[in-house]
Amino acid sequence: MNNSKKAKEIFKQGFSCAPAVVAAYCEPFGLEKEKALKLSTGFGGGMHLGPTCGVVTGVIMVIGVKYGKTVASDNKAKEKTQ
Repeated sequence: MNNSKKAKEIFKQGFSCAPAVVAAYCEPFGLEKEKALKLSTGFGGGMHLGPTCGVVTGVIMVIGVKYGKTVASDNKAKEKTQ
């Protein structure tokens, strides 16, 4: 099953968009599904701060897990995630 189908299945289980996306993409990055769901729970519904939906916030988190910086001076990583 591809990741978009996994996200749809997780969403159908009752999770909101952001957790569904993050949980669907977490395994290749060594992030446990349970932790991915917990981490992204607050972003479900788009954070209720404007028109940004949960799918977008979930994808931004996945991009961060893949490309985000772990060293403060890593500006190349920062550019990839913004």
